[in-house]
Amino acid sequence: MATQVRIRLAATEDAEVLCEAMRAFLAELDGSDSGLDEESEVALATDLLAGDQHLVLLAETDRPVGFITAAQSAALHAGGIYGVIDEFYVQPELRSTGIGKALLDALVEAARARGWRRLELTTTSRSESMARAIEFYSREQFEQIGPRLKRVL
Repeated sequence: MATQVRIRLAATEDAEVLCEAMRAFLAELDGSDSGLDEESEVALATDLLAGDQHLVLLAETDRPVGFITAAQSAALHAGGIYGVIDEFYVQPELRSTGIGKALLDALVEAARARGWRRLELTTTSRSESMARAIEFYSREQFEQIGPRLKRVL
């Protein structure tokens, strides 16, 4: 990885930074927003960061450059507790530098520590973005299961 990056678990005081990154993620994804005003977004992010059902990791250089979020879930088909990756974003100019892999590796480690049996996610439907995402996740040992992907831990 050419860019020196630090991956860390986000804390409640990171709520505003997380919301700024999430807004960039949504704008790039489909031009949408969360539907909440800024104060409500930060309050929601603070609640998520304070709870024990979500993992949120930040990638930082001298500033935040990416994040990944996963929510704990449980189901018979997954054999118990597992994680669902909800949001995963690296600033466009820093993609393909290893930051996404570092975020995912840190998430896998944290998920295993929590006893999650696997990770699942849904990718974007935009063809070029989806093809790049599928290629990335395939390299990272995910396998396609219909419109979702999973990684057994």
